[in-house]
Amino acid sequence: MAIQGPGDQNCAACHVAQEASFGAWIDAATLALTSQSHGGQQSEQCLACHFRSQVQQATALTVHNRDLTALAAITGAVPVPASGGGLTATSVNLARMIHGSSDYNSALIPCAACHDEHRGQDHEMTVMSDAECQVCHQKPFESFNVGHPEFGSITPTGIGISFNHQKHAARFTDETLTCSSCHMPDEQGKTMAVASFETACQGCHAQGSRDHHGDGIKRNSLLFLQLPELEFDEPVYWPTDGAWGEQFSPMMLLLLAGDEDAVPILYDISEDAYGDLFEWGFILEDNDELYRKVELAAVIKRLVAELTDYTDVGVDARNERLARALGVPATSPVVKNLAAELTSASFVMQMFTQRYLPQLKADLAGETPSPPDNVAAANDWMTSRNMGGWHVDSAAGTISYRPIAHADPLLKHWIEAVFAMPSAAATATPVAEQRQYLRDKVVDEIAANFKACTRCHSVGDEGISWQAGGRHDAASGFVKFNHAPHIAMLDEGDTCKTCHVQTVEGADNNSSMVRGFAPHDKTVCASCHNSTGVDNSCTSCHQYHEVRP
Repeated sequence: MAIQGPGDQNCAACHVAQEASFGAWIDAATLALTSQSHGGQQSEQCLACHFRSQVQQATALTVHNRDLTALAAITGAVPVPASGGGLTATSVNLARMIHGSSDYNSALIPCAACHDEHRGQDHEMTVMSDAECQVCHQKPFESFNVGHPEFGSITPTGIGISFNHQKHAARFTDETLTCSSCHMPDEQGKTMAVASFETACQGCHAQGSRDHHGDGIKRNSLLFLQLPELEFDEPVYWPTDGAWGEQFSPMMLLLLAGDEDAVPILYDISEDAYGDLFEWGFILEDNDELYRKVELAAVIKRLVAELTDYTDVGVDARNERLARALGVPATSPVVKNLAAELTSASFVMQMFTQRYLPQLKADLAGETPSPPDNVAAANDWMTSRNMGGWHVDSAAGTISYRPIAHADPLLKHWIEAVFAMPSAAATATPVAEQRQYLRDKVVDEIAANFKACTRCHSVGDEGISWQAGGRHDAASGFVKFNHAPHIAMLDEGDTCKTCHVQTVEGADNNSSMVRGFAPHDKTVCASCHNSTGVDNSCTSCHQYHEVRP
């Protein structure tokens, strides 16, 4: 929609001084770029219409719409002397006289500093000259071909899948593995997409040996729940003949940590007995605290009852338990996703309870049923077509889970939940401190036992990386690049290697790009982007406003 139609006078839509006198207009024009107050008012008029989601309102008028503290950390120091023709140091200084020089530590840059209006219908307000770009830069240079710094190395950030191209290439002596084996342009051709695991990786990274379930499920299973071997001096409803657990699995430990009564017991087992239930039993005997075994049995039975309950009450109980254990809100997606996986296994939990604790409901209601007998005298396997990878082994007295091929949903949500837990120790109460200790133990267990996942899916401050990272986050804020026209010019051989050069085996990793590549060579770009060839201006490769991919 046009701001002003034929014959209309709607200057106030953009100009804050529209109703002022002629003299005030002259003053406003003089102060437009030097007065922070006037420039700010005028910019508010611009942002009212031109605000976009990727340009945050809070930083829209800062240099490159970046946080000022972050900008201060990346500023240069000594200007690079210019030589020859083109953009010279004199022209840069002249540009500073015309456009002004912004002190990014204290001032905001009005929109009109770069976007000049009233220059005719064909004037493009978004176009900036090299001189305008270098008004504020502390390291001015003549052009991309003369004075522009070499492309530097990038420090890995842990974003995206961990993949080293050099190590993979070394395993192939022929041309069977090329860049196009894993990478292909997206629909626009601008960005190179990464092929799926099934297409690019599964041929070598097979799931391993399988059993009678076929190719869908791995043979190796993950222990989820096992009742610990406990002996009591008093009658306790407990399957003594069918409970053989010697320590808690990470999954069981975390779920139990969602019970306030369980946390001090689990902390003592982990801290004093190094997680060994037999050693803990000896400690209790020495301290005359055998009653704590009864307390442990009680919190485990509560957990089993919650896992068995498929009603809405059970769902809510599992959500609250997971939220307390993870230290995140019950509404968090990691809680809801993991709780949904546990709900889908309620049939398995019911089978387990029927075999080992058939009168659990009566026991929790305060009755005193007799301990179950002959709990292991059942079929070795109890399965259901709808159980996915869950199974109950009545011979071992366990509930285990077999991951279902790559990207198994339970493992994915389990790992996401564990690494979403807060890392800073809580100090509000002793129970909170103990729970944090248990969380750290679980994280250590996951890091050690799930290397099949975390070897490729790196863990960083932003969580676990399930997808390829695309353009590297550290370099993508202001750099723009379109693969399509470049690939069209390089139509012979494996053209990606023209720009993406792998490091030599044994080279210093500190000087290399992430994922096994050397820094890009500026001369490759400069062979086309120069004063007589393709556009070599600043805005050809850089955008002013920071936009993350």
